[in-house]
Order: sequence, then C-alpha cells, then structure tokens
Amino acid sequence: MIERGTVVKVDGRVVQVRIEQQAGCASCAANGSCGAAGTVVSALDRNGLAPSPGESVGVEVSAANQARGALTMLGLPLALFALAYAAGANFLPGSGEGVHALLGLGGLAAGLAAGALIERGRKEAAMPRLVRLGADVGAAF
Repeated sequence: MIERGTVVKVDGRVVQVRIEQQAGCASCAANGSCGAAGTVVSALDRNGLAPSPGESVGVEVSAANQARGALTMLGLPLALFALAYAAGANFLPGSGEGVHALLGLGGLAAGLAAGALIERGRKEAAMPRLVRLGADVGAAF
C-alpha cells in the first residue's frame, strides 16, 4: 500500500514523512479515527530519490514486511506461551494450573523480548520505502 505524505526532515537515507489523509479515509469504517493521517513516519530512501523538506512523496510498506513483523511480534510470543504452558503441564503435572499459566506468561515475555531484538536487528530492512516524488505521486493513487 502506498500512502501519500510530505517530507518533514531528511537525515541521510532516512526521511521523516507526515502522512496526509487519503480520499478513501472518508469512506473507511474508522472514518479517520485510526490516526494515520497526520502521523510522521520514518521511511528509507533506497532508490536515491533525495527529496527536500516540503516535497510530496509516496511511502510504501510491503506486505512481506507487514507479515514478517506480525509473525515476529505476535506469532513468536504466542508460540512460546503455548510451548511453556504445555511444558509445565507435562513436566510439572501436580503443580496446578497457576504454575502452568505463569510458565506460559514467562514464555510470552521471552517471545516478546526475542521478537523485539529480531526486529531491532532488521530495522532498516523493515522500514517503509520512498517510491515517488512530486507530481508522480498522484498517478499512483
């Protein structure tokens, strides 16, 4: 998905972009309450577009990066929760449900910490990218 925005700040290859409200926002069920319009996001200038503050740009978040982030920050913690809970139930059968749940919560916390470390390590690869400048942006929408 490509969002239209205005460049606020350029710091090397990292560009701060303020997202503008899109035409489709009015017909969306959230009706603009999602807060996407007006937020400032960091995008990576992978193509050497070198925009200036005030220019209109397109910002794209790839579906693959969205899926990878969801698996890392949701799937991994939930899997470790289930694994730790099941391990507690199998290896400590007489300890009660509370101990199993605490072990599961420990697995959840470990999964969240591991997911955060993984995402931190791939920060630049996961960043949205700039796709177009100026008048070309309108053609993409």
